[in-house]
Amino acid sequence: MTMRLFRLPHLLLAAVLSLASLGSFAQGKPDYPLGAGDAIRVQVFQNPDLTIETRVSENGSITYPLIGAVDLGGLSIAAAEKKIADALQKGGFIRQPQVNIVLIQIRGNQVSVLGQVNRPGRFPLETANTRLSDMLANAGGATQGGDDMVVITGQRGGQAFRRVIDLPAIYLNENPSDDIILMGGDTVYVHRAPVFHIYGEAQRPGSFRIERNMTVMQALAQGGGPTARGTENKLRLHRRSANDTVTQSVPNLTDPVQPDDVIYVEEAPVFFIYGEAQRPGSFRIERNMTLMQALAQGGGPTARGSEKKLRLHRRGASGSIEQTVPRLTDMVQPNDVIYVEERLF
Repeated sequence: MTMRLFRLPHLLLAAVLSLASLGSFAQGKPDYPLGAGDAIRVQVFQNPDLTIETRVSENGSITYPLIGAVDLGGLSIAAAEKKIADALQKGGFIRQPQVNIVLIQIRGNQVSVLGQVNRPGRFPLETANTRLSDMLANAGGATQGGDDMVVITGQRGGQAFRRVIDLPAIYLNENPSDDIILMGGDTVYVHRAPVFHIYGEAQRPGSFRIERNMTVMQALAQGGGPTARGTENKLRLHRRSANDTVTQSVPNLTDPVQPDDVIYVEEAPVFFIYGEAQRPGSFRIERNMTLMQALAQGGGPTARGSEKKLRLHRRGASGSIEQTVPRLTDMVQPNDVIYVEERLF
């Protein structure tokens, strides 16, 4: 009897110290949500036969002695301990069970970040409140070619989950609720940003990212604007419609740009001047240009020429060339040929 009295306090002390040690990691992360792939050790005080090491299955459950399958997916460690304890008590197996769960290895509570990010890969959920912006920061943020729209997929409550979030709008529109809390097994995907294409008489033809609310004028500026031979007043827009056909139109500079738009910058219309002009040659037609302004583009008449002695050659609707004596206030049309005659005296 004396030996029993002597050993009992030591056994109780050892048990208490053991429980404290086993629960130290779990207490460090009391809100950690268990997920598929997590390795755990479950212990019941004074019931060593109920100690098991297991892994949370893909559907978020474990199989435990006496009570069978227990769904622990998404529960915190404390909530999982209570759920197992309640099941043991309600089943009449243990009157007042004291359950302790130790997290051995984190596997399921990782998030995959893929697509247009600087460091794609799998990242652990270090806290139970890890948000989308935190995880993207772990991945180094989106690349320059990454889209503003971020796709999150995973499971919530055993059901497939998918959400598309406008990341800049979280901050620009002061809507922090879109900065959602991620869960183990989620995948964050950043797609390539939509682009438009510009060619023709543009300074820098090529493909460019479509910025938020971009207009045709802003798109033209991305391409460096028209060349000396091009004009912003002569644009053609090629756009793919819903039925996969390509339509061609003349856009306004204020029209919004859509993904995969192709903008063609046409060559500016020109006129020609020769004869007794200071600088004969071809010149760009400016907006609402008159014959007098066209003559000034050619440097005006030479000493032998006269602005009162002009001939205009213009292609008519039938395709034939018509010759007239124009007035200085007449409007210049594309491909007009202005001849400055020599004065008589």
